[in-house]
Amino acid sequence: KKIDDNAHRAAIQSLGELGDLAATSVLAKELREGVDKLSRVHAARSLGKLGGDIARDALLTTLRTDQEPEVRAAVAEALGGLKDAAAMAPLSDALQFDDGSVQIAAAASIVKIGTPEAYQALRGIYGKDGERAPRIVHALSKNATPEALDLLYELLSNDRIPDLKLQLTAALALADKKDTRAKEFLD
Repeated sequence: KKIDDNAHRAAIQSLGELGDLAATSVLAKELREGVDKLSRVHAARSLGKLGGDIARDALLTTLRTDQEPEVRAAVAEALGGLKDAAAMAPLSDALQFDDGSVQIAAAASIVKIGTPEAYQALRGIYGKDGERAPRIVHALSKNATPEALDLLYELLSNDRIPDLKLQLTAALALADKKDTRAKEFLD
């Protein structure tokens, strides 16, 4: 008997919430072979919650191979939740070469990984093309860790944020965290 699509998605979601690593193989198979795009999105999110080598490997493969931007965006987001440095190169590639929604998720995940290499990657990508600048500034502002605030300040101080609205977003992120450096940009 065929299971209803909504029930199928709910089951996939529940597997991630249960926290049982035994489910990673089932979820990885769903992510690879699932016919339904939304089921693959839920599988990616569940794998991101569970973590582990099987989850990481399935997510990394899918980031490079899935045809659907919604799935790749969910995968990029899930990779950030794993906070695994092995995801840095594929996320950097996604930030540079993928669709807008995937770029946003990749930038946010790089910030979540939060290693010095992650911030260095953002610096390098930021300088290459102004098209990605808003996505990076928004990701840094949203995930305002001390390191993210330092990078925002660096970008503001060096006049590397050309758009006034984006400058305001960055300065307000500093101010929101009560960072006194915001004052020089808000006066």
